[in-house]
Amino acid sequence: MTSTFKTFLKHTAKDFHNQSVNPPVVRASTIIFKSMQDIRKTQSKFRKNPIGGHFDYGRQGTSTTYILQKILTKLEESYHVFLTPTGFGAIFLAIFSLVRPGDEIIVADPSYKPTRRLTQDFLKDFNIKTIFYNPSDLNTLRKNISKNTKLIFVENPGSNTFDFQDLSKIIQIAKKHKIYTAIDNTWGTPYFLKPIKLGFDMSIVSATKYYSGHSDVMGGSLAVNKRVFRKVQLADNVTGLRLGPDDAYLITRGLRTLDVRLDKHQDNAKKVAAFFI
Repeated sequence: MTSTFKTFLKHTAKDFHNQSVNPPVVRASTIIFKSMQDIRKTQSKFRKNPIGGHFDYGRQGTSTTYILQKILTKLEESYHVFLTPTGFGAIFLAIFSLVRPGDEIIVADPSYKPTRRLTQDFLKDFNIKTIFYNPSDLNTLRKNISKNTKLIFVENPGSNTFDFQDLSKIIQIAKKHKIYTAIDNTWGTPYFLKPIKLGFDMSIVSATKYYSGHSDVMGGSLAVNKRVFRKVQLADNVTGLRLGPDDAYLITRGLRTLDVRLDKHQDNAKKVAAFFI
């Protein structure tokens, strides 16, 4: 990671309006306007630019969550980032946004246990078929693609086995068949891997883990490209999956040391690996 980006992490989220290093925690449900005309102006701005931070109700977010969204959008190099109350909330939102009855999805076999329960068991009741592929043999992915395949869901590395996959090949396969792609990138985070830039439609990170870094907050992020933005935005509005401002503040705080912590994790992992070789 470049020194410029590391500098960005250190100086991000400054609140120049209030002259504070940290952004204020803004908690709100009802938003005050001076007139109906002002409300309509804000609503019009939101319709024209739904990622511009224009709110007329607290469920859309506050300035605190908006700041975090801007930071993560830059970190992910994505079109937009949606925030959820948990990491699994981001997984659910990604799948719920695209998959409908009659569709099929293909999922990496060594996936996070709740992800497997959702795709293998829960979706079955909604007439959605899930097929699992072997990350070490992408032919198991290719041969299970059908005209009903809507989504390829990748977890890299796998939670249970730490399998690493050829992500570029998966993207090539998906684009050839015009299939949506999502990846759980919690382990790598966009500090080490930027899935949207690689070609994925959606990138999921459990902000509970490395983003926060202090084991005192729950949260999730779903980065998207422009291709799927409207679909995710609609599902996001319907589900009401929202990260609270207090949690957003804590995650923003944790991001300042993301590079320091992950660089050290990487250094320690290399030493452990070298010891066992």
